[in-house]
Amino acid sequence: MLSLLLLLPFCAFGQSREVLEAYARGPHTGGAEQALVGIEVTSASGDGAVSETRRGNGFVLRCDGFILAPAGLFPRSVRVAGQSESVGQQSVIITLSPGAERAQRVTARRPRYQGRDVAYVALKLEEAHLPALRTLLPDTLQPGETVQVVWSAWSSSRRAFQPLERRAARLAALPEREEEGEREEETRPPGFIAFAEPLEGVPAGAVVIGPDGMAVGMVGGSDAQGKCAGFYALSHLHRATNCVTPLPTPDSRQNTPKGQAGEEPTPMMQVPGGPVRLPAAVLAEQPDMEGARVACVAPFQIDQFEVTNAQYLAFWRSLPERDRRRLGFQSQYYPLTWAKTDPPFPAGLANAPVLGVPLPGARAYARWAGKRLPTPYEWCLAALGPEGDTEMPEWARQYVSERRAVWMRIREMHIQYLREHPELQQGRVFTPSPFRLPWINQSPIFQRAAAWSKQTIEAHLEPLWGMWRDPLYVLPVGSRGFDVSPFGAADMILNAYELVAPYPGAPTNGGARYMAVVWTPLLPARDDPWWARPVEILTGDQGLPPLSRLYRRTLLSPPAEEIMLWSNLSEVTAMLVPLSGWRVAVGRDYGSTGATWQGGRGPYDAFGRPAGLQLWQGMPRHFRQEMGRPVALNETDGRSASGPQLFYYLPVGFRCAR
Repeated sequence: MLSLLLLLPFCAFGQSREVLEAYARGPHTGGAEQALVGIEVTSASGDGAVSETRRGNGFVLRCDGFILAPAGLFPRSVRVAGQSESVGQQSVIITLSPGAERAQRVTARRPRYQGRDVAYVALKLEEAHLPALRTLLPDTLQPGETVQVVWSAWSSSRRAFQPLERRAARLAALPEREEEGEREEETRPPGFIAFAEPLEGVPAGAVVIGPDGMAVGMVGGSDAQGKCAGFYALSHLHRATNCVTPLPTPDSRQNTPKGQAGEEPTPMMQVPGGPVRLPAAVLAEQPDMEGARVACVAPFQIDQFEVTNAQYLAFWRSLPERDRRRLGFQSQYYPLTWAKTDPPFPAGLANAPVLGVPLPGARAYARWAGKRLPTPYEWCLAALGPEGDTEMPEWARQYVSERRAVWMRIREMHIQYLREHPELQQGRVFTPSPFRLPWINQSPIFQRAAAWSKQTIEAHLEPLWGMWRDPLYVLPVGSRGFDVSPFGAADMILNAYELVAPYPGAPTNGGARYMAVVWTPLLPARDDPWWARPVEILTGDQGLPPLSRLYRRTLLSPPAEEIMLWSNLSEVTAMLVPLSGWRVAVGRDYGSTGATWQGGRGPYDAFGRPAGLQLWQGMPRHFRQEMGRPVALNETDGRSASGPQLFYYLPVGFRCAR
């Protein structure tokens, strides 16, 4: 039985609790009888004088109204007086439950994105909740295997779609699997799989059903003789949408994920399907949501832990050696943070998340393990729960509260110290003023006050470092027992950022995207001059990333002792800042650049080196190595007007879903 939920206009209703409750009732998935739809697309010239209507099928791809349709139904141009003219107007009608008594016609918008080399497009109904078909890659299909083709034909005489028809079809020889970034030589869109014998009377958009009743592809249309030679597999669905990502294997054929000898497979946590309120950063990257702030996803599983260095190394070693030697292949698969040695990381990092895996490598690892990358919608639900980043778990509230309380204690102690030592309030004692903590004295005669400030701050921060397990650093998976999502997934907040399936169109354009939970600082009141010190002299109000993420510095960069000094100070100030809450951010780059001396001037040229900086020499107290790539910190470099720089990798990892 079809479950159709009609909502009030989504732009208003999509923010309410009622839509969360309505979506939660489901069902979220179903069979072809429930998911197949009829599609009518009328394309017209700019003045509307000339139009043409194309009809075909499609199917519900995700339960909150995402439809997969053949791209051929959405022409880019129409013929006007024998000339080709760009489509000016395009209307879309979707028929739900075509051919049944309960059939309904609803209006839809044209697709937000239409790739030029993909055989299908995705569009979203604004006011529906429908059972969706689960999707499957063609990896388990074999030549001669039988699939089911399901469609609803259009009757010109009845002006309606007819009841569903089914036909079995055998597969011909399958094409070689394309790796990420490769292109096919033929002119047709990629992912085409031929039938052993052509089918007649099959419309564009007919859904092809494979093992376990899962959709494996879509018919692009028939030739001039009315024959359908094959279909387009969902192997390139990521070029059309990221609302879902297909599985490489059906559940009935899922084997234990591969790994090193004796290695236990990563446990997977069950996430029930349902709604999730999307953070603003995710909505900004998903124009196909059509302004709806609540998404709804089908039930899925997600890895309890992030993929580790050891697990990714097992995958890397399983690849053909000839491929691993190719520089182009390495740029797509080799982690940016690994050294060019064997093994590429110290033994102590084996159970740490693998950082800096390019997007094609993460996708390939997931397929190798019988899994896939999560969508950003799934990641938000698995990490945060239905309310998204609008509700913090109790441990996160406590973390924010303790950070704020520690700052207030440290601030009050410094205020009291100033009262007891009024000579410290004169100018040129601290840089830039006594209201920036920790204190850094200009003259050696005030070293005792700066030392007191350093000791006081570190003593009060130490419990935070211990209780929250070095929150500025990436730890081996599962190290923080409190950082567990509502569904049992670990390390989704405080550990590495995580890759998700990116949106194929603008603004993402299919480039790598990662999810990160960012802690927002508590800004001081207008009349409060006290604030944690930014490492402003060196980095322009931005603290340096942890030293364990520094992977390269120019030959003109500061010497080792100077880098460690500023990293030491940056580590302390990053923990000292009070917090007000959190938010979900979406990142695109794997690395960042920390500029050092601007215009060839050293950071102390203007006023000399403050005496208090010597208190911060040496390694940061909580330094933790996260990367296999060695960081050269023992060189003595010169200085130049060219602007020396430091280059850092961001802690971007990933986990899999299915």
